Amino acid sequence: MRTYFVGFMKTPDAAHFAFVGPDLKGGLLGDGNGIAVRKGDTATLAKVNAALAAIRADGTYDRITAKYFPFKLM
Repeated sequence: MRTYFVGFMKTPDAAHFAFVGPDLKGGLLGDGNGIAVRKGDTATLAKVNAALAAIRADGTYDRITAKYFPFKLM
């Protein structure tokens, strides 16, 4: 995933900037995305997971990400 496609790198101000070197993958927490939830807060975690499942099931997630990102986030 190349998150630099959004934000600054899509503006005219970025015309004189470039990424060099290899893409970094993995890292401390591995590949993917994350949402921070207080450790042990299972109620909030369940709500976040339910909300994500609902917006993915009804297509809302795909519509939102297509509007802002030229790639799939999940």
